[in-house]
Amino acid sequence: MAVEATARQHYGVMRKYLDSLPAYSLELDRSYEEVLDDAGRKIFLAEIGHILLARPNRVRSQFDSDRGGSLLCFDGRTVNIVHYLRKAWAEFELNGNLKQLAEFMAERFSIALPLADLLAADTHLLNLDEAERGDYVGVHLVENVRCHHLAIEQPKVNWQIWIDAGERPWPRKLVIDFKTDLGRPISLTVFRNWIANPPIDDDSFKFVPPEGIPKTMIS
Repeated sequence: MAVEATARQHYGVMRKYLDSLPAYSLELDRSYEEVLDDAGRKIFLAEIGHILLARPNRVRSQFDSDRGGSLLCFDGRTVNIVHYLRKAWAEFELNGNLKQLAEFMAERFSIALPLADLLAADTHLLNLDEAERGDYVGVHLVENVRCHHLAIEQPKVNWQIWIDAGERPWPRKLVIDFKTDLGRPISLTVFRNWIANPPIDDDSFKFVPPEGIPKTMIS
């Protein structure tokens, strides 16, 4: 069954809006299942985060989670990644844009750029063109905000997204079912406090080396 025209329309409007913005910031609250062993036993973990993005090649994401806090800074030339609980800090040079950053991190380090599928143009892991089915479920509430609710089935993942039905089609909630992974884990993310074109200065993407954590250079 194909993707319903209404579902494709609302997703396309959201995608076009996000991709058109020179910069934006947001906060998120994510709960996700972590598979513990080959038997598929799972636990639920949580994280909160703040993301600042400026096209074509700058992003800063700060997360605090049950697995420890992390920071990613990219200024178009250098990537710095810090995991505070593990006391790990990696730095590598990368002259590129956000798409190239997402691809490099995924292919070389198996690290996902935070929500790259939604937040950076042309890195869409959630792809309507690969959908086996897509339904427009209706208008439902996310934290008292009326949203267009879509349900999409792809070969490897099923996902649902709630898109603000107001003047600005921000994504408000995302649920992903990793149906081909061991244990079939699920993640649920709620997006809050979107700001289009927030104030940005020279310090917005400046990386300050963490005290007491040695640097590892990655070529």
